[in-house]
Amino acid sequence: MHRELFDWYNASLCGESQILLKVKSFWDYLLPEVEKRLRKKIIKSNNILTYLATTQMLFEELSAQG
Repeated sequence: MHRELFDWYNASLCGESQILLKVKSFWDYLLPEVEKRLRKKIIKSNNILTYLATTQMLFEELSAQG
């Protein structure tokens, strides 16, 4: 779901900042109880590569938790 949403915004919007503003706001609704350290990294990410790497770490931690 996250990747599909990200890809849609990436195709629809121009510029990294617009894309990041849209996708970052969804984390408040998708996973409000996510680990604070990763949530902070997601919110503070200032480019797409950092954002995607951080969300990947988050998904790996969530899958490891069960």
